[in-house]
Amino acid sequence: ANGHGDTAPEVVKRQCIPEGDAPGRCRKIAGDARVTTPRDLFTPHPLLTGGHRMTLYAWAVPRRFSTLPPPQARYFQVSPDTQVLGHCHWQGEPRRRVTVLLLHGLEGSSNSHYMRGMAEKAWRRGFNVVRLNQRNCGGTEHLTPGLYHSGLTADPLAVLRLLRDGDGFERFAVCGYSLGGNIALKLGGEIAGTIDAESVVAVAAVSPPIELGHCVDALERLCEQGVGYVGFALAWPGRFALMFRTELFKDAALADSAQTAYGVLEDGIRGLYGLP
Repeated sequence: ANGHGDTAPEVVKRQCIPEGDAPGRCRKIAGDARVTTPRDLFTPHPLLTGGHRMTLYAWAVPRRFSTLPPPQARYFQVSPDTQVLGHCHWQGEPRRRVTVLLLHGLEGSSNSHYMRGMAEKAWRRGFNVVRLNQRNCGGTEHLTPGLYHSGLTADPLAVLRLLRDGDGFERFAVCGYSLGGNIALKLGGEIAGTIDAESVVAVAAVSPPIELGHCVDALERLCEQGVGYVGFALAWPGRFALMFRTELFKDAALADSAQTAYGVLEDGIRGLYGLP
């Protein structure tokens, strides 16, 4: 939906053919089964016209996820010096089900409301769900010396391989939200034609920033108009400084340097946008 009541263009869907009575298990993807359906006309609430209002409303209004069971926490060793934390929801006979790997957006975590919302919807339809924190997100700064970014597809791919080769899971779907959607699509393109693609039955992205340069330009225009998106720009220097205050960097001199770097970056950003 574009927030203006316009009719969206036709979309093409590939059907996943369920196997038996297990709704969360797909026997195969029907490559020749293409269903073309027009999206329904979307009319927003009069008070929620425009994408910005809808975004802020979805962020601010509390949500409850009463049917999503408590997760099992699992740490995945994705590289010699890095672990990522996943919150896992397993169905009965989990290896017979498709496992949905969820990737969050910028400055989000596995506990973001949209991650739990997607997880609940997938769980109710019979899928396993892994809500994955990207590097140093969700309070995991101590698990890695590096920062996450939109090109870091190696981590979710490592998680898929660990679940496939180590735990015996056979089918996966990767779904990303916002920046996580960018990563999901990039991952899908990178594994095309490889053995890893044989176990991935679907890739989906929700509002992915395809052209990151255009997204940055849009955020800058919003800041110039007085819209409070500058918090995104201030979040990264804060995360940078926080990492240097974790267990990996106990040296006092490094901690002081990190705090100084944070101050310089923050002052520069505030000066750029004329903030006090």
